[in-house]
Amino acid sequence: MYPSITIVTIVYKNLSGLKKTFDSLRPLLSTDLKWEHIIVDSCPTENEEFLASIIETYQSKWPLVYLVQTPPAGIYAAMNLGLEKAQHDLIWFLHAGDLLKNGDA
Repeated sequence: MYPSITIVTIVYKNLSGLKKTFDSLRPLLSTDLKWEHIIVDSCPTENEEFLASIIETYQSKWPLVYLVQTPPAGIYAAMNLGLEKAQHDLIWFLHAGDLLKNGDA
């Protein structure tokens, strides 16, 4: 049995990167892996409508997608917030624009 994984994605003014990150995670949908995806948005006033539409689109396909919005306080504050929200055995940081190269890995 696989351990469960929380994927934490930090996004700050990189919505096109966030879409690429989501798309790279698609292979995980066809596995038995138990996982959740936490998106920490550090620029909510600029991204709100657009990000909400992205999350709404993917929530129907992803097992668990959570959106956490916070004022900009730096990457480490955003990462710590993602850690606080994580509920699984392992934490994986895959920020907006980062890609999973091989879904089989």
